[in-house]
Amino acid sequence: MTQARTERGKYFFKVSEYGDGTCWISTENNGKHMPLLEEALLGFDLPTGTTLKKAQAIADFLNDNLGDVSITIFDTHPMYRKK
Repeated sequence: MTQARTERGKYFFKVSEYGDGTCWISTENNGKHMPLLEEALLGFDLPTGTTLKKAQAIADFLNDNLGDVSITIFDTHPMYRKK
């Protein structure tokens, strides 16, 4: 029987830019962190050509409409036992 472990945390979504000016959405811990994401960064690439204004609208939408971020790993994952 497969076992799973789920962690939840509070994250703030913000607009970041790569060196070439391409926008993407990054996350910042907002209080309650997930041990699985310690020393890691969760990010989301946006469609090619997304403007800074559109990227900000997406980040605002996520901040206004999402609760906790969660990640579930299964017992076959190398980090399953680490806490």
